[in-house]
Amino acid sequence: MRQVLAYLLMFVGMEALGKVLPLAAQDVPRAQLGLILLDPPATVGLWQQEKNGADEKEAKSRKRPRTLFEWAIGREQEAEEDEEPEPIPNDRPHNTESPTTVGRGRVQLEAGYSYHRDRLNGTTIASHSFPETLLRVGMFADWFEFRIAQNFLTETQRGVENSRVAGGEDLYLGLKFALTKQKSLLPESSLVLQANVPSGQRDLTSHHFNPGLALWMGWELSEKAELEAGVVGSRATGRFSTPAGLLFPPQDVGEHDDIYWQTLIAVSLEYSLTPKLSPFLEWFAFFPDGSIDPDRGPEHYLHSGLLYHVTPDLQFDMHAAFGLNRHAEDFFAGAGVIYRY
Repeated sequence: MRQVLAYLLMFVGMEALGKVLPLAAQDVPRAQLGLILLDPPATVGLWQQEKNGADEKEAKSRKRPRTLFEWAIGREQEAEEDEEPEPIPNDRPHNTESPTTVGRGRVQLEAGYSYHRDRLNGTTIASHSFPETLLRVGMFADWFEFRIAQNFLTETQRGVENSRVAGGEDLYLGLKFALTKQKSLLPESSLVLQANVPSGQRDLTSHHFNPGLALWMGWELSEKAELEAGVVGSRATGRFSTPAGLLFPPQDVGEHDDIYWQTLIAVSLEYSLTPKLSPFLEWFAFFPDGSIDPDRGPEHYLHSGLLYHVTPDLQFDMHAAFGLNRHAEDFFAGAGVIYRY
């Protein structure tokens, strides 16, 4: 009889307690609350596990967005719970840049060296490019990235005329916005607002502010293969010399700024042979529009190389490319490193 009376008192107490319990406790069924009161060591742990699971789901739903937009169509991809860190979103050594930003609070430094060689109209041009530094800083949100790049060039001409130029090139500034994640056949994408500022050495600067716009896209074809593509449109400036003669009036003879619009189109395929080694194959081309230089035309290249992922935050690369037409450089090759912290 005393046990029955004790149980009745417990249920009456639970009715009163239910009015003042927090919302999380009120959501638990009454029978389970009875078990919690009757056998605390076992059931409190069970209730706490359920509560923690709900909190984890809520935290995932509140996860900060990695992109500005989401595709409204296309089949939803299953969310993969992978504890491994994301691979480095590398912009080098290929011309095709990653559509992924580095993420808020992350800093990524990319640098390298390359050697270029070209022969045109009896003149051989050789250049050394170093350090090809690109600093990428994730700021404000995971979808926003600030970019700044600086490079130094040494160029030697031998042939009809011999010359040597060395110094810094124009400073590059950019803002990158992660637009979408991949959804079925719809790509991961990003947009870059960029510009070259006339800050280089006198013989290497363009003397003009040259803005540009880039759109980069990526498709994960399988666990090992990834396809990336993009298009860049920018204002470009070169120098064009008009010789004396019947073709040009006297007032037009001399050196002039050659201001034109240049479009870059690039497509790259990367394949993971091992978790650390990934070769890539790329085609890219420059298309100038509005240039007054008759020697300036479309340039097509075939580019290939190897990426070696030492750690998830450290990558080494080596690469080489060949020009495919008359206007393209004959050859260039190089090596570099990426470090993320």
